Amino acid sequence: MAGKTDTSATLFAQKKLLGKAHTSNIKIDGEEEIGSNVQTSTSLVFGDRVPDSPTQTLNVVQGFGSFPSVEYVQFDLIGIPGTVYNANESGGGSGGDAADLTQPPGFHAYAFRFPENYLDLTNNPKAGNAFFNNRVYLHETLGRAQLIPPFFSTAPNPYIVKLYKDNGSGQPGDEIPLLDNIDWNVDYYNGILFLQDVNNNKLPAFAKAFVYVGRMADEVIAAATETGITTYGTNIIIETAWMEIPTGDIDGMNITYDLAQKPEPASALLLYVNGVLQKQGLAFDYTIVDKEIVFTQAPPAGSSLFATYPWLYFLPTTTKWMDIPSGQTNGSNYVFILAETPNPPESLMFYVDGVLQRQAGTGVIGDYTLNGKEVTMNYIPKVGSNISATYPH
Repeated sequence: MAGKTDTSATLFAQKKLLGKAHTSNIKIDGEEEIGSNVQTSTSLVFGDRVPDSPTQTLNVVQGFGSFPSVEYVQFDLIGIPGTVYNANESGGGSGGDAADLTQPPGFHAYAFRFPENYLDLTNNPKAGNAFFNNRVYLHETLGRAQLIPPFFSTAPNPYIVKLYKDNGSGQPGDEIPLLDNIDWNVDYYNGILFLQDVNNNKLPAFAKAFVYVGRMADEVIAAATETGITTYGTNIIIETAWMEIPTGDIDGMNITYDLAQKPEPASALLLYVNGVLQKQGLAFDYTIVDKEIVFTQAPPAGSSLFATYPWLYFLPTTTKWMDIPSGQTNGSNYVFILAETPNPPESLMFYVDGVLQRQAGTGVIGDYTLNGKEVTMNYIPKVGSNISATYPH
């Protein structure tokens, strides 16, 4: 296998960064008509968790709980007009295999298209809309229907696209392997297949791949705001879970933990591992669906996990968020004064350099004691430490 030429690899990457699909080694970026994407909006970012190891069962949506996110689909591959050329011509970027040197002109780019009977095959709840429908091209959805890229899993990776020839009867025949010497690439955002070299015995006709069918980030954000909550600190709370310990084995392998209640909104959940506040989101420390927390990486065995969150209806009547207590961090002071009196006292979340401190209580030594507005540390914070506090009052 000769591999992709520098011309093919460079142009593919360069055009991607410039917001263009790569459909031809002969075309410069200004001549490409199909867009691609790197930076994007919340309407094009996956909002629901993508499973690590989905089964490659056609036309059955898969995911977590009430929010399926992926579907395995057999797509038609349609040659894109204007991408026919001979790669052996000047600038065509032909490979170095013997077959490449005698290759004929042919399509070098193909578009992924939903099959003409997609609606009859799928159980996708979005089927029938403008983006998930019969004979719809992925690139024409402008990112509303995207393929799942391989970085969501590891080997053996279910998200790597599979290409197939036509068996002569309009059905998939032999597979064209990923490392075949026609040297192909797929743009997972827009569903564009590029071939470096053409071989009439290996013309792609079908592709099997996972397409994202879940909610986009803007839908998840909108759902989180549809709770009657307008601004933090102005609404009445019915119940709040303070310093709750999620259920689940902390054995260094488990990534799934359950809360007693569903946070409302989910974005208000404050989740800690060994006193360090975790960041919520697909690209960060954990995600949450309903009451279930799923970590990106399992907490170390024996870790301390706890969570604080509002549930049922509203947040506290008045809440101080990230209050900066008075008191110098000069290497000798250990007493700090809050702006208000926490109510209840045990609801105080007191941070030193972003690490949540433990409040002393019955049988608990802790990092500090609270008397009204006064916080007395059991140690002296170092010079220049950042002190902050969040609490209802």
